[in-house]
Amino acid sequence: LSHKFIFRTLFSSIDTEIQSHTSQFNQFHPSNPNPNFPNSDFDTFSTALKSPNIFDALDGIKIEPSPSLLLAMFKRFESSPKQVFSLFKWAETRSGYAHTPSVFNSMVNILAKSGEFK
Repeated sequence: LSHKFIFRTLFSSIDTEIQSHTSQFNQFHPSNPNPNFPNSDFDTFSTALKSPNIFDALDGIKIEPSPSLLLAMFKRFESSPKQVFSLFKWAETRSGYAHTPSVFNSMVNILAKSGEFK
């Protein structure tokens, strides 16, 4: 089998999983796809990701990341893979937080779609 076929198959299944989770999230609140965290957390992280120095802005946040919050942020900023990857890398430095398979797969999918994952 060719590597391209394997990657297409892998990313297709990841994309299907993400779309499934996304449709479940969006039924609750369109701007905050998961009611397990407040809109203010979503807004705070959105502001940090728009900052010129993302890591400093994220370090100033006193909100602990959660998989549901990260997935929502990834969806919102999927067209900005460098910002999403910065959030991904920052989150893994937080004590008590570990990426779930869904978060990891979502990150890989965003990087692959952008051509940043080779």
